[in-house]
Parts: sequence; C-alpha cells; structure tokens
Amino acid sequence: MTTMEILRELPPNWKQITETFDVDPATRVLYAYFPHIYNPTGFRVPPALVAHERVHLDRQRKDVVQWWQSYCDNMRFRLMEELLAHRAEYVAVCNHPGTNRAQKRAYLVAISKRLGSQLYGCKIRAKTVKALLPAMDDPAVMQKVLDMEESVPFNDGSVT
Repeated sequence: MTTMEILRELPPNWKQITETFDVDPATRVLYAYFPHIYNPTGFRVPPALVAHERVHLDRQRKDVVQWWQSYCDNMRFRLMEELLAHRAEYVAVCNHPGTNRAQKRAYLVAISKRLGSQLYGCKIRAKTVKALLPAMDDPAVMQKVLDMEESVPFNDGSVT
C-alpha cells in the first residue's frame, strides 16, 4: 500500500496540465496525482485542502492517467470532480472545532468563487456553487441545478 505524501515538486503530468490550463508553477495551487499531492510552491496546506485533494486521489486510484485525461478534456467531468472535492473541503471546514457560522459562510463564498473562476475553467456561477455545495447529498437537486447551468456564461469571479 502506498502512503500519500505532499511533495514539493511539479506533478508528473505537468506538461499536460500546462497545455490545458493557464497555470504558473509559482502560483499556490495543489495537484493530486495518485498517490501523492504535489505542492510546487511549498505553502502550508490546511487540512481542508488535504480533504479536497484526497477526494481526487481516491477517484484517481483506479486509473490516474485516464482520470487526468478526462479532467483536462471534459469540462463537465472536471466540474463534477471539483464539486465533489470542494464539498469535502467545505465539510472539513464546517467540522473543524471552533468554526463559527460566519466563518463557514465566508468559506463557502470563497470556494464558490474559486470553483467558478478561470482556475478550473468550469462554466458555473459562484451563486450556483454556493447553493449547490450544501445540497449535494441530493442527486436530483444537483442534476437539476447543473442542467440549468449549461447555458450560463463563464463566471467573472463575483458572487451574484
């Protein structure tokens, strides 16, 4: 069994990532490539982000190469993967002892903006992410919201 480690280096598929996304190795971004989390800039990784990346690692376990191919080529796949991971991140923050309601709300707004930003290239409004993350336990609600999103233009980063 391989143990997950956080490595301070670029992921093995860095070329594939840069061909798909406009990323800079100096940007504080984590990359999951089974079985490790890659942290090129070496910033301190909070537990909530580890929870986020663990979702990706668990889903990559069967075939990391195919997972990344789908992630890079298919925006709908990428959106679903990020919704799952952002949900785990949000739950980790909510379950952290001492996190109050205002902090939970602020974190939900922040991750909603992040998921709707150009970082992921997902065409979803931050407002929709904010409504969706707490309701993801209901697949019917999730599908209905995502179906409505298909015709919405790219998010500009604002929460509406």
